[in-house]
Amino acid sequence: MNRQNIADKFYTDDHALLFALIARNILRTEGGESGMKALQNGVEIYGRERGLRYAMRCLKNGDDLSVANYMAYSELMDIKGWNRSVNVSLAPEYHFDTVACGWCDTWKKYDILEYGKLYCNWIDPSLVHGFNPEIILEMHPIMSHGGDCCGFFWKNFAFKSEAEAQSVAQRRKELLPGVGKDFLYHCGHLLSAMKRAIYLELGACAGNRIMEASLNEYAQEFGADKKEVLIREADQDFLKI
Repeated sequence: MNRQNIADKFYTDDHALLFALIARNILRTEGGESGMKALQNGVEIYGRERGLRYAMRCLKNGDDLSVANYMAYSELMDIKGWNRSVNVSLAPEYHFDTVACGWCDTWKKYDILEYGKLYCNWIDPSLVHGFNPEIILEMHPIMSHGGDCCGFFWKNFAFKSEAEAQSVAQRRKELLPGVGKDFLYHCGHLLSAMKRAIYLELGACAGNRIMEASLNEYAQEFGADKKEVLIREADQDFLKI
């Protein structure tokens, strides 16, 4: 099957459920400190590598590693509009709220929020760290943890005007065709990062059990064809831009 044809079948719900299934199998199989450490390490690897790709593309184009460019170089393509954010304050520090989230909606749909919400503990700080460790992001509240939104507070960064904020949005729109990645790619990267963390922390035997169970459960929901193409997609260098 042509990659693009099946890639179009992947979206936020694939990504969200894949993570939650892996998290559930880690904690049910191992539990305790080692299981949570493997889970955290996997999300941090995924997030930091993804943020690092943003940074490498940014520097390649001669742009600095600012908060504005972090936003402009984002790879995420939400063509269905499952996620929505609104600006709350441009200055003295930039603050926006995410008020609709496809990940949170998926975890609620499948009654797996207690596992999925762990992704939210680490993903955004890891993305930012991978892009530029000097950027400070604070988050409160978090929707998956019971908040009515996810609040993003960008310390030591502000927009001078609405026009300046809109210019970043326009820059992102211009860059997206070149930097954006479909959800098959993001699911493959997530699978790769989680697998590496699980095997390194929990060992080959536990790792095999967790990954096999998670992928089989994923296939029960999304089909064996998507499972197989996901496994193939995970077998690549995710630091290549």
